[in-house]
Amino acid sequence: MDYRKAIVLLILSIFFFSNLLADTGQKNDKATINGIIIDKESGEYLSDANLWLVKSGIGQTSDKNGHFTFKTQKTGLDTLVVKFMGYQTYKTPVLLEIGKEYNLEILLRSNVLLLETINVAANRPDIESLMMDADPSIYTIKARNLRNAPTVGFTDVFRTLQKLPSISSTNEVSPQLYIRGGGADQNLVLLDGACVYYPFHFLGINSSFNHDALDQVMLSPGGFSAFFGGRLSSVLSINSKHPTNHPETTINLHSIGADLTTSGKVNEKLGYLFSGRTSFFDVTNKLFMDDIPYNFQDWLGSITFTPSLKQKWQITVFGNQDHLDNHQKYTADLFSLQNNSTKQYKAIDIDKMFWSNRLVSLKWNYKISEILDVNINAFKSDYNNSMEKARDFEFPEDLEEEYWQDRDRVIKEGNLINRDYKDNVKNSFIDKTLKASVYWRPKDNYSLIAGVERSFYSADYSWKKLSDGTIDRYIYFFFDNAPEQQYLYSSVFKNQNSFF
Repeated sequence: MDYRKAIVLLILSIFFFSNLLADTGQKNDKATINGIIIDKESGEYLSDANLWLVKSGIGQTSDKNGHFTFKTQKTGLDTLVVKFMGYQTYKTPVLLEIGKEYNLEILLRSNVLLLETINVAANRPDIESLMMDADPSIYTIKARNLRNAPTVGFTDVFRTLQKLPSISSTNEVSPQLYIRGGGADQNLVLLDGACVYYPFHFLGINSSFNHDALDQVMLSPGGFSAFFGGRLSSVLSINSKHPTNHPETTINLHSIGADLTTSGKVNEKLGYLFSGRTSFFDVTNKLFMDDIPYNFQDWLGSITFTPSLKQKWQITVFGNQDHLDNHQKYTADLFSLQNNSTKQYKAIDIDKMFWSNRLVSLKWNYKISEILDVNINAFKSDYNNSMEKARDFEFPEDLEEEYWQDRDRVIKEGNLINRDYKDNVKNSFIDKTLKASVYWRPKDNYSLIAGVERSFYSADYSWKKLSDGTIDRYIYFFFDNAPEQQYLYSSVFKNQNSFF
């Protein structure tokens, strides 16, 4: 089967059904209320907020993007009530008319709740009921909770996750995640839906994500959907921060580095986010120990365009880089056979290491109706590392002619070493992916996700002498059928690959 035709057919089908549902939605004998719920201070979209129309007697919760839709045949003046834990209750009057559609943007203010002591008591369940009710865990951590986590130096999302059940680490230094016996390389790490390869700095001392630039982190340590493709241990999905309604800048200074995050909106539809971080290892270590010629930088930026409540575009740029530039100098002797004497010169061993991530992604979300969403995500993720070794020399400027012969011998040996070191390690891996999916929820307790993913993998490893690179192309078809109230799901994942 020609999979290029399959991708084109899927995209055409998406737009066909989009127009079909849009047309049927126009022939409506109901009053419709569409809206989005936003945190007034941070600009964050609030999911799972409770809403209901008092007179009509209907209610629902906002989806993962903060959207909601009401349809009712009742008319007249009604009251829309919005409640969300940690926020003030919101009430607004709405005038319902048949065939009319309303678009609302609801801003909620945070609220501090003082509760009395609560005593919780329960009987211990038997083993059989535990086995029947077991379901895969999903951990969701908001950015505000990351800021309160104990840490040394930079706040690290991975170190916070290590404190959760079923997650461990090999030592106290590394933030890498080992989940239920799996390896650290068996976890899928996504940033705004795009895959990030090895999101850590040198020796795993810190992850590459600045917590001030993040909105929420979702970790699924098992039983994850076919939507995420094939991974063994877990899926870690990280969402960047939503642009704040007003310009906001945060600067943090640490013993090992500094970071800056700025966010805001150009207008009601266009927002921006930028975060940058750098280390001070090469500066601060001189005060306490020998010089360590190492430093790292990472950055994250995004532009969000929301032309309407139903549509959202987002461009995300992410990168990190590490430099280890080690120069070792030592003295050696040149010999003169004429006078049987020596003279010192300096030899320099150069050892450079560099590795980096580069990521660019474009994501589009369109809410066709209250039961149908379309998502398209395209990204390029590039991971590379290199190691360079060389030897150099510093000879005295007034070196006598009797030492020239031995000097030429030293230079010749150095050239042989440099020839052996030349291009000894230069590795790169590039992932180019296009993914389209449809989310359909015809009932409150039933949902379906279907779509296709096309990936191009290009690898160039110096140690295998693959200077021309290899390309591995994959197509993923995924289908996820999930009755949500029963916590059961069935997933189908099909993988077709070919080598060129």
